[in-house]
Amino acid sequence: MFLKTIAGITLSLFILTGCQQKPKDQQKESDLQEEQKSPTEGQKSEEISDKELQQFATIQQQANTISQQSHQDKVSAVEDIGLEVERFNEIEQAQQDPNIQMDATKEELQMYQEAIQFLEEIQGRDQQKMVELIEDKGLSVTRYQEIEYAIQSDPELQLKYQTMMQDTDN
Repeated sequence: MFLKTIAGITLSLFILTGCQQKPKDQQKESDLQEEQKSPTEGQKSEEISDKELQQFATIQQQANTISQQSHQDKVSAVEDIGLEVERFNEIEQAQQDPNIQMDATKEELQMYQEAIQFLEEIQGRDQQKMVELIEDKGLSVTRYQEIEYAIQSDPELQLKYQTMMQDTDN
């Protein structure tokens, strides 16, 4: 079970870093990544209100659920195709790094390609869920990213956010 979890996490990392994509999928991914870029230091975000911080915290809790379900869906998609997650990851590594020797069979490569298609669909679906979640909670994707960046770069705000999350859990 533990190895399966580790393999699933590795799978998620490969998926999140963008396995092999078709050109139209690359454009969609590029557009979403453009939206998701963190503000640079030159972009001064306005003060973050308690309400916005609470909205962010609520989004994060629900995003964790989406992420967990996405992970399970991705592992299931690979396994349903007939590949073990560990083997999928080995093939993925070889696809990404030309220095890695690959001994995959033609059948495994076909299953890998089929799995990639399903994984891209899952990732696209889940990215859309995240955008909808953020907007449904009253933030724009840009503002959400500004808050996220501010939390990461401001220790005082980070502490306030962590306290808020702990209070929400209790």
